[in-house]
Amino acid sequence: MKNENEKFELVRAETEAALIRAEDGNTVPAVIRLMPLGEINGRDGRRFYLNDPEAVIERTLAYKKNTDLLIDYNHQSEYSEQNGRPAPAAGWMTDFFTEDGYLCAAVQWTDKAAEHIKKREFRYISPVFYHTDGNIRSIVSAALTNTPNFDLKALNQTKEIEMDKEKALCQALDCLLYTSPSPRDRQKSR
Repeated sequence: MKNENEKFELVRAETEAALIRAEDGNTVPAVIRLMPLGEINGRDGRRFYLNDPEAVIERTLAYKKNTDLLIDYNHQSEYSEQNGRPAPAAGWMTDFFTEDGYLCAAVQWTDKAAEHIKKREFRYISPVFYHTDGNIRSIVSAALTNTPNFDLKALNQTKEIEMDKEKALCQALDCLLYTSPSPRDRQKSR
């Protein structure tokens, strides 16, 4: 899959996941939307492309083999070696498919994560994926987060709610205060 001329970069593209087939705001989704098909413009200015979703699904299934792919909290599995904190599972992605213009995943949540979602303590999903020059190659994992990069729906709502800039900034700052590595840890990772 990876040849010497291809350069893969592991990316955290904090993205919102949309609720599919849920009837009310207290429902925990069994299927999530990871990202839209086509061009994806992140709030942080990065641009990605999901132009061949079937190839991405094929490579993702080959990568995961007989295991399910991790969903953690705030990408802690990416930082645990640096900060020494545990990275418990929030859930597991068991299958991947496209539906209504989105790359989707079937999910099995842990009881704790389901409660966080129901209580609106975590509202969004953020996939980790390989890409080459912005072209998405495969999904590696995902995280529950409150600071999405892509503009979709929250996990625990059935209709879109427009968020003003001040509220978005407050949520981002709250997440940084309680979940980000310390400034010293961030400097080490650069």
